[in-house]
Amino acid sequence: MNKIAMLPAIITLFFLASCTNDTSSEKPMEKTDAIQLKGMTNVTAAIGDEFVYSGVVHGSVGFTMSYQFDGDPAIEMTGETLEYFHPEKMKAGMKGADEATLTWKFKAVAAGKVTVHFIKEYRFKEESRETIKIIVK
Repeated sequence: MNKIAMLPAIITLFFLASCTNDTSSEKPMEKTDAIQLKGMTNVTAAIGDEFVYSGVVHGSVGFTMSYQFDGDPAIEMTGETLEYFHPEKMKAGMKGADEATLTWKFKAVAAGKVTVHFIKEYRFKEESRETIKIIVK
């Protein structure tokens, strides 16, 4: 696995975990009719369809997530949100209070076949992987 390709996502998670801004004023990602990818194995979609994938991260402890695309450039990431479990503790600057739900939003932008790998890691070592094949028509 190419660790360098995951480095930007890991750096972002560590940066977000170290922030002590008031997260209670952050707006959650808009609710849409997006296709929930978690638990899926095969998806057929049309250009313009949106997808979301969420998982729990806890950067200060070492739990991170990343994703990788294999195949055609049929989808692209269009948004990312981090919703802290304890925003009041993050605001107070408490260490280790960065446990959160990370949500990625994707959009089908071209016809093709793509495989998306969602990778959960603990201290930079892969713990599990969810692989979803998407066909955009």
